[in-house]
Amino acid sequence: MKRYLYVITLAAVIALSGCSSQGSSDSRDDSSNALISADNVTEIARVTGEVTPEDTTKPPQIMVEYSGDGVSSAAMMTLMNYNWDGSIACGADPVSEAVSGNISADVDLDLVSANEPKIGLRAGSEITAAKLYTLEDSDSIDLDFTQDGVIKFPEDVTGGVVSVSVKYEQGEAEYCFNVHRSQTDLSEPPALRIYQNDMGFAMTKGGYTWTVTDGDEAMTATVDCPTPWQISSGDITRLVAEPGSALTIALPDDSRIASAVYYTSEDESHALEYNGGTLTMPSDELSAVCCVTVEMPQGSCDYVFGLQTGTEFSTPAYDPGITDGAAD
Repeated sequence: MKRYLYVITLAAVIALSGCSSQGSSDSRDDSSNALISADNVTEIARVTGEVTPEDTTKPPQIMVEYSGDGVSSAAMMTLMNYNWDGSIACGADPVSEAVSGNISADVDLDLVSANEPKIGLRAGSEITAAKLYTLEDSDSIDLDFTQDGVIKFPEDVTGGVVSVSVKYEQGEAEYCFNVHRSQTDLSEPPALRIYQNDMGFAMTKGGYTWTVTDGDEAMTATVDCPTPWQISSGDITRLVAEPGSALTIALPDDSRIASAVYYTSEDESHALEYNGGTLTMPSDELSAVCCVTVEMPQGSCDYVFGLQTGTEFSTPAYDPGITDGAAD
């Protein structure tokens, strides 16, 4: 049995270097963005009421935005070097700061949706440069970007620290965030996402059979997991969709869906219609647990998510039948 940890939303913690500064959120209206943490979940909430004025003697703090499993998320970037109304802060090196752990904003490039990650630019500001440092040396790679803040990465980028230069009316500032890819470990099946209205949601991995080649040796691992119905008692993605609507799985290269079923009870399953990577939801209003088996060059893996077709969400969950010591 293999145990996994699935991160619903990427936690954001502000880390500041010697050339960085603290500031409050955007104060263009009477509310602000705030990071609300509960256990391993960090999400952005709207906070109304009095907002502490921003320190205008330094560049503003801005965020790198992305969607973490369907939840609009963002992480505060680390302010590095800047020239602001004649005030200069310099000497901070992106690679050194990243290695020292002073840059905490981290984006998984394998789990972002279309046109992400995106820099939350202030009105009147613009990106003038974006560079990637691989952490293996001090050389940088120029990254493409759009005027609305989208940073584009080549497919072969596996990780590093990103430096973004932003121009304001008062001067220029450099911000940094880390990037990595979760799909580079070929020792087990990749995490896959199911897309609803262009928003990606991580599915839970179930049992799998996977072959790893080391030189001339091929080793096959078979991992048994609880049934999809039992898996649904845990923390899994749960989607609400219109009856008969279509959801799409982003399949890896040379992969295909081998089977797709949905469970309305532990012992009752039904075939789920699919074509390529697109799943068609049941035409009835129901609560279900879906299991999609994907065949890949190295093996096959079950992927699980909860489903509610209709307006009210009440996905059934597995009842382990534990009674001893249970509260009334």
